[in-house]
Amino acid sequence: MNSLSNLPRLGWSLHATGLCSTLGVAALLYLFLLTPMQKETASLAAQANEKLECLRQAEAFVSTHDNLQQQLDREEIHLDQLLARIPSVPQESVFLGQLARLARESDVSIHQFSRDSTTHEETHSKMDVKLSAHASYQSICRFLAGLTELRRLCVVRDLKISQSVGNSEGYPVEITLRIFFAPLRETVTNHMIPLVAEGAHHV
Repeated sequence: MNSLSNLPRLGWSLHATGLCSTLGVAALLYLFLLTPMQKETASLAAQANEKLECLRQAEAFVSTHDNLQQQLDREEIHLDQLLARIPSVPQESVFLGQLARLARESDVSIHQFSRDSTTHEETHSKMDVKLSAHASYQSICRFLAGLTELRRLCVVRDLKISQSVGNSEGYPVEITLRIFFAPLRETVTNHMIPLVAEGAHHV
């Protein structure tokens, strides 16, 4: 009779033992399997984020490189255009002919043209020429604007407009222009020297 009364207790004990065993196995699985897996997952996620960030930076770098390359290409084209307007020898007589034609078209009367100083730089040589002329204000503006269209590159170094004398129309004008010659293409490219920056005014 006592044995039969102890059966429920024995059953509960077995259930409790089984439950404890199950919990123990679960704890061991969590400790030795799930926890390392969670750490590994977190590590893989961190590595993935790092790789994504590197990829984004690489894409930004490629975009920046492309933009810089396009800018460099534009500068190279601009430099080639400038060098095409710079002869290997002074050719001041040819330049004077261009100025004379421009003066006629602009209604500017040039009555003196003189060669000034010549300087030799590492990348190019340069020469200043002086003009004495007479013209109206509108004609002077047309003449200065037309300098940008000349086949020969030049910059305005100095410009002086005086008051008109007596009843004469227009104004006496003194202009100093700088022209360039004998450019060294490789040296100019390596130093990226903008020749037109030497002028007080870029025309």
